[in-house]
Amino acid sequence: MRKNLILLSLLALPPATNALTSALVTVTGHLYAPTTCDLSQPPVVDFGDVLTDGIDRGEYEEAIDIRLDCQNRNPVQNVNVQIDFAGVTDNRLPVSGAEGFELALKRNGAVQNLNTPFQIDKDGPLNLTLAAVKKPGEDYKLGAFTATATVVVSVI
Repeated sequence: MRKNLILLSLLALPPATNALTSALVTVTGHLYAPTTCDLSQPPVVDFGDVLTDGIDRGEYEEAIDIRLDCQNRNPVQNVNVQIDFAGVTDNRLPVSGAEGFELALKRNGAVQNLNTPFQIDKDGPLNLTLAAVKKPGEDYKLGAFTATATVVVSVI
């Protein structure tokens, strides 16, 4: 009977506690200003006089001389650029006036679809070009031509 009493008395002792009564919380971070960007003056791309057989041979390609400069670039935000023209899903920019050809948008020499954003990681030229390309199955209609598109910069 004596063994049982000893066991019961040990169970009645309060447990030893190592609980903290206070804790230090350390907070760190980095504060950034929002990224802001500017485009250089919108360019006028002048193809000059264009011959239809030169379009057929792929002889006409002009640079779009436009530059992006951003301030307060930070790792929290991305800078995207998009060339907008309503209703187009590929890289072909329609022209008004003359017919039978379009202007193909390229970035760094590769196809760049209209209405599709691309990320820009550093300031400088956007490296965009337009190439005159024949529209399949259409005859040329001669005359002056124009085309317009909107360059949109998004900081997200």
